[in-house]
Amino acid sequence: MLAWSLVGVGQLEQAAKVLSTCARLQGDKIGDRYLFADLFHDIARIRAHLRTREADAALAAARRLPANMKRDGLWHVASFRDEARSLIACAELQVWLRAPTGAARRRLRKIARQLRGGSIYQQGNAALIEATLAELAGRSSVAAARLATAEARFETASVEAHLACTRLRRAALVGAEERAELQALAQDYFQRERVQAPQDLVMMLAPGPGCRG
Repeated sequence: MLAWSLVGVGQLEQAAKVLSTCARLQGDKIGDRYLFADLFHDIARIRAHLRTREADAALAAARRLPANMKRDGLWHVASFRDEARSLIACAELQVWLRAPTGAARRRLRKIARQLRGGSIYQQGNAALIEATLAELAGRSSVAAARLATAEARFETASVEAHLACTRLRRAALVGAEERAELQALAQDYFQRERVQAPQDLVMMLAPGPGCRG
């Protein structure tokens, strides 16, 4: 969990040290069982790849999660299963921004449908996926509406990082007055939490066309 937090605020060197320590501590585990610690370790690694825009590495690692989780029953835990799906979607979106394909769009739509049936937080991730697909298709008004839905879900779920990133995404699609308000709210979070390189955090949690640069 510490590594997750460090990745989120951009302290990647410290996160790497924590992950290295975790790997050493896990070295004594029995057999090849995939445990909670393994899952948390892998999620932190994937998030680090996403934050540094290593999309291919993130996607390869995220796609291994389902098989690993199914081996020892973790896939049956809905919150873990949906977290894996949302990570796969974020990695797919990063790859899509570079090289869009019809197959990836279909996979992303399927994940969005699956996440809509999950927790309030995951419903927000579903709306984010749908917003990005709409924006990339040139449907800005639809994208803005889906981002507003994601904001509402994240605010209800009290996931401030996702909320700030979503606000920054939506700011690019609305009028000047609302844009200024959304940007101010997002920047307030980034400054309060001392987030380094906020655009990279957006790329990790809510990848979209506006954060490619």
